[in-house]
Amino acid sequence: MKNNFLLFACLLFQSIAWSQSDTLNNIDKNGKRQGYWIIYGKDQPKVGIPDDQIYKEGFYIDDRKEGLWKIYYKDGIHVRLKGNYKDNKPAGEYKKYWQTGTLKEEGTYHNKVYINSRKKYYLNGVINSHEYYDSVGKIRDTAYFYLENGCYQRIKIYQKSINQLQTKFYYPDSCNVLRKETTSPF
Repeated sequence: MKNNFLLFACLLFQSIAWSQSDTLNNIDKNGKRQGYWIIYGKDQPKVGIPDDQIYKEGFYIDDRKEGLWKIYYKDGIHVRLKGNYKDNKPAGEYKKYWQTGTLKEEGTYHNKVYINSRKKYYLNGVINSHEYYDSVGKIRDTAYFYLENGCYQRIKIYQKSINQLQTKFYYPDSCNVLRKETTSPF
């Protein structure tokens, strides 16, 4: 009885290992990429990544990117971008990273434009800017820009109702002390 169970367990493990290797980098009978893919430097030599390093990975459905994709720096280890795709186009939330692994930028992308909130960060992790976009990719709310020490550099206030942009500039050597304000149409 124990030997039968052991034999069954070995066969089960072998079939799982076999099936998992069949699910990576598949091409269907029509020549279209399907399922989970890992693309190495050797697969795309023009990007300058060593042959054995990962360039990008994610899912294909009918030869089109779908869902979460990761793109790596040239070292093939550190993630440069994690972003969602829909029908082969960037769509939805994304995050970009510095090569150290620190967050560089995050936001939402849809129909070739930024929408909602987008934040950028300095290498030290301090926020660099925070902007708000409408559904067609236009900045339509207050946008904040910061110095590397976390103090304001400038603030842009978009007043859509009167088509006016108010910009507040701050002294770089005095944290959050207003230097001047300007108003202009946008």
